[in-house]
Amino acid sequence: MKYKNEQARKWYLKNKKKRKEYDKIYGVVNSKSISKQKKKYLSNDQVREKKRLYNIAYRKKNRGKITAKRQEYLRNWEHTNRFKRNLKDFKMLSKQALVHKLTHFEYKRRLQAWSIIVRYNFKNRCAVCFAPSKDSHHIIFRNKYPELSFNLNNGISLCSICHKEIHKLNGY
Repeated sequence: MKYKNEQARKWYLKNKKKRKEYDKIYGVVNSKSISKQKKKYLSNDQVREKKRLYNIAYRKKNRGKITAKRQEYLRNWEHTNRFKRNLKDFKMLSKQALVHKLTHFEYKRRLQAWSIIVRYNFKNRCAVCFAPSKDSHHIIFRNKYPELSFNLNNGISLCSICHKEIHKLNGY
């Protein structure tokens, strides 16, 4: 415990009984401020539950306002980074799809099928560390040679950690 000065420290050490009595009186008089301080230190679960209940009550009161905010957000969605990133991916896949004379959606579905087959060929195990795999990796990158995108011999099954490492090594 920190003391204001040496004299206060000595008094606290000598007068334990008086201190306990003082603490009891202080607790009765200042019970409201003590309960406020306890509320500050709620566990995370209690805080989450309070927030959840508050959000439910807020939604019930402000249903019309929330839907209006949502509609405004959807109107402005085109200006968000997420849209720009998806548009960039769409353009890249569209360019690669042109090589195979496919639409963007057909190309994406075929890539998903290719990924499943490659992972099945490796028995859903990483080729490097033999951990369960979630990713399929093009050995020769598809942005350099899009014609090899669906070649099963150009694929390897990797866990997410090894997949990130390989892309770091190759600078992608």
